[in-house]
Amino acid sequence: MSKKTPTIALVGPPNVGKSTLFNTMLGKRIAITGPRPGTTRDRAYGETKWNDKRFILIDTGGLARKSGDPLEKNIRAQTQLAVTEADAIIFVVDAKAPVSAAVNTTKELKEVLRKNKLLNKLPVFVVANKIDSAKYTEKAKADFVRLGLGGIWPISALTGRGVGDLLDKLVEEIEKSEDEEPEEIFANVAIVGKPNAGKSTLVNHLVGEERAIVSPLPGTTRAAVDVKISYKGKILKFIDTAGMRRRSKIDIDVEQYALFQALKSLENSDVVVLMLDAADVRARFEQTIAGKLKSSVKGIVIALNKVDLLEDKKEIERIKESTIRRFPFLRFVKFIPISAEKGWNVKELLEAIVEAKNSRLKEIPEEDLTKDLKAWIKKNPPMKLRAQKKPVIYDLEQVKTNPPVFMLVVNDPAAIHYSYVRHLENKIREKYEYAGTAIKIRLRRPER
Repeated sequence: MSKKTPTIALVGPPNVGKSTLFNTMLGKRIAITGPRPGTTRDRAYGETKWNDKRFILIDTGGLARKSGDPLEKNIRAQTQLAVTEADAIIFVVDAKAPVSAAVNTTKELKEVLRKNKLLNKLPVFVVANKIDSAKYTEKAKADFVRLGLGGIWPISALTGRGVGDLLDKLVEEIEKSEDEEPEEIFANVAIVGKPNAGKSTLVNHLVGEERAIVSPLPGTTRAAVDVKISYKGKILKFIDTAGMRRRSKIDIDVEQYALFQALKSLENSDVVVLMLDAADVRARFEQTIAGKLKSSVKGIVIALNKVDLLEDKKEIERIKESTIRRFPFLRFVKFIPISAEKGWNVKELLEAIVEAKNSRLKEIPEEDLTKDLKAWIKKNPPMKLRAQKKPVIYDLEQVKTNPPVFMLVVNDPAAIHYSYVRHLENKIREKYEYAGTAIKIRLRRPER
C-alpha cells in the first residue's frame, strides 16, 4: 500500500506572511491575505508539486498569544490540529520584528509537539520572512537560531526570493514519503448559505473534528474549507464556503474575496447543499442563489438546518412545506430538515447528495430519446410563434453528462418558445428520473 501524500503545516505568529507564502508556494491565491492579524481563521488546504514530489500545504490562523477571546481560542485549536496532521512544519516569523515577538509562539509550538510526542521527530523549518535584500540574511539567521527550532531560511514570500531553495530542502526532507494514488472523488459538494446558517457545524459533524471554526459570530468562516469523507464506499469532497450575502452588505475587502472564493467553489462543484436557517426562512437571497444554481446545471439539495430549535414535528413539517413553496422552480430537489449540531437527518442528506450525483451521471440511449421525443411531440406539438417559422423538431440527443445536457435539433431555434423547452425538460426528468439535479436543453439547427 502506498503512503499518504506528505502534509506541510505553515504556523507562526499572526500577520507574519503565512498566507502569502502559502499562495506563493501553490502558485495561486487560495488563502486570504490582509494587513490585519487574524485574517486567516480556518485552516486552508492546497496541493502542489515541486521537483516531481506532490505534497499538501496547510495554512493556519497562527498561534496567537492566549486570551479569553473565544474566536482566538478556536483559531489556536485549528492550528494545533494542523500541527498534529503534518509531516513537517514551516514556522514563519517576521524577520523585521524582534526575536522576542516569536518567543511565546515558539513555546506554544514546542508544547503542542511535546504533548503529541512529536518534539525532535517532526522536521521544523524556521522561515524568516520579509527578507527583501541579501544584507539582512545573516542577521536573521543569527537572531532566529536562538529560538531553538532548527535551521533558518531567509525568504520573501511576496517576491518569491529564497522560496525555491526552501522547497528544494523541504522536498529532500520528505523524499522518503511515497505519493499515494489520487483518490477518486465521487462528488464535489459545496455547502453554501448565509453567514451563521450552520455550514461549518455540518462540516465538523461529518469529519468528527473542528475542521472549520464554529462561532455565533456571522462571517466566522472566510476561506473555503474542504474535507473528504467516505460514504458507502464513495469519496465525497465537501467545501464549506464563506457565508454568502448581498454585495451591498459586504464592506470589508477580505469578506469580498471570501465571497469570490465561495462563488468559485460553486463552479467546481457537482452538487450544492443550500443551507437555510429554520428560524429565518424568508429565503429571498437563497432564491436568487438557487436560481443561479439551476441555470448553472448543478445538483442541488436544500438543507433546512436548526430544526432542533423548533417545538415539534408538526412545526418542522409546516416550516418545510412553507420553504418548498418559496422555491417552485426546484420541484426536482429534496428539502431535508436537519440539525447539523445534533446530527439529525445527516444520513438522509448524504443519500440525497449521492442520488443527485448519480442522476448527473446517467446516459440515455439515443434510440430511446428519439422514440420518446416522437411520442411527446405527437401528444403536445410545439406552437407556431407569431412572425416565426413553423417549428420543426428533428432530433433530441444527450451530448454530455455531469452535468446532463441535451441537444434539440430544430429548423430554427427562434421558432421554439422557452416554455416548450421547459416542457421537454420536465418530460425527460419524469421519464428518466433525474432526481436532484438540473438538466439543460440546448437548441441548434441541423448540420449541413
